[in-house]
This record gives sequence, structure tokens and C-alpha cells, in this order.
Amino acid sequence: MGPASAKVRGRNFQAWLSRTANFRELHEALHAAGPLAEAWTPREVATAWHRLAKHSATAGRVGADCRNDVHKAIGTLREVQQRLGLQTFPPRQLACSVWAWGKLRAGDAESLQKLDEVLTHHVTDCSTRDLSNVVYGLGLLGHRPQALLQAACTELASRLHDCTTQTIANTVYALSILKFRHRTLLEAVGVHVPAKVPEFKAQELSILVYACAILGFHHVDLLQASCENARERLHDFLTQNLSNLIYGLGLLQFQHQQFLET
Repeated sequence: MGPASAKVRGRNFQAWLSRTANFRELHEALHAAGPLAEAWTPREVATAWHRLAKHSATAGRVGADCRNDVHKAIGTLREVQQRLGLQTFPPRQLACSVWAWGKLRAGDAESLQKLDEVLTHHVTDCSTRDLSNVVYGLGLLGHRPQALLQAACTELASRLHDCTTQTIANTVYALSILKFRHRTLLEAVGVHVPAKVPEFKAQELSILVYACAILGFHHVDLLQASCENARERLHDFLTQNLSNLIYGLGLLQFQHQQFLET
């Protein structure tokens, strides 16, 4: 048994996937396992999807051969996923997978339909980060399953105090891509965020205001707090951040004179 074969067993395979530092290392792991290896469990599949999404951007800059290998890797993971069945995936691993599908723009119709069926009735089993990853992945894919989004947003609205700033910003941004206006979640964001604005990174805050504007959500306290905070730490905002923030304010016809003069 060679060293590669020895790695494709139990915890060794999970560790190998987790430690891949680039696409070539991941490609080696996937090639050693193949789609039928007994080492594949939902955990390994989700990890492989995650690493593929992380490494694919670099792979795409290397050349056509590497890009072809990325497409082959996507095919391998789809085959494994179909063999195992998405219904066997715990919520966290489903969330990790759909986030990766979004980053890779690799969500096939069959998998997305199965995801909708499996996850819609299990959103209470998800962490807020899991739910945000699901919504974010769906946003990047342009997939708008009404029941799943409704359930995920309702659950997030009830647990907003557990959400990180990134979770909030990414979720609302994804909803803006999908043009999915969930009033309960947006109102909860409007109440929750103003006191938390200093905790948001400049990019998160600007994209949140931008996304609220795309969704037509005008909340005075949120916009006021965002402008006042941005004015105090203008040096943290890149040109794109300021552009997103000002564009959002313009769409909502909200004018904060002191911020604009700054």
C-alpha cells in the first residue's frame, strides 16, 4: 500500500483534505480517493467542496489544464454526493457545501432541488453561521427557493443576537442579489445593528447599507448610525466601500450632511 493509499482511510483522508494548501494538493487527494472510495462520508465531501472553493481562484490563474482539473474535481464531488445522498448530510455540512457551490458557481439543478427538500424543515438545527452560508451560497447561484429562504430568514431574525457582523452583512447582501425582501429579518436588522455598528468592518457596513438600499429598506436609525460611524473612521473605508455606502444612501434618498461634507 503506497503513502497516498494509506491517507485515503478514515481520519487520514479528512486530515489530508483539511491540510491541502493549494489546488494541486487537493487534486492529488481527490485523484487518490476517486469517487467510490469508502473513505467518503458527508464530512469529507463538505471539506473537499470547501477546499475546492478556496483553492479554485488560484487554480484558474495557472492555466487551462488546471481549470479543466477544477471542472473534473467538481464532477467527482457531485458523483460522490449523489452516491451518498444529500439527505445523509448534517445541516453544517450541507451549509458548507452550498456555500462552496456558490463560490464555484457549481450548483446543479438536481442538488439544489434536493437541498431545498432536505434543509427547509431543519433550519432550527443550523447555527446562524450555517444559515448565513446557505443564503450566501444561494445568492451567488441566483437560486431563489421560496420556502427555504423564508424559513432561514425567519430563523435568523429570531437569533440575530447570535450573529456575527459578517453573518449579518453577508446574509442581507445575498438577499439583495436574489431580490428577496424578508420584512421580519430586515426589521430585526434595523433594530439590532445601530448599537453594533462600531463592531462592523468598513466593508461589512458599506455592503449592508448598499444591500438594504437594493431591497428598498429605509431604516433611519440604521442609516444614521452608519453615517456617524463612517465619519468617525473614514480612514478605514476603501474607495469601493465609500462608493457602496454613498450609492446606498443615494438610492434611499437619505442625506447625512456632516458625513457628506467629510
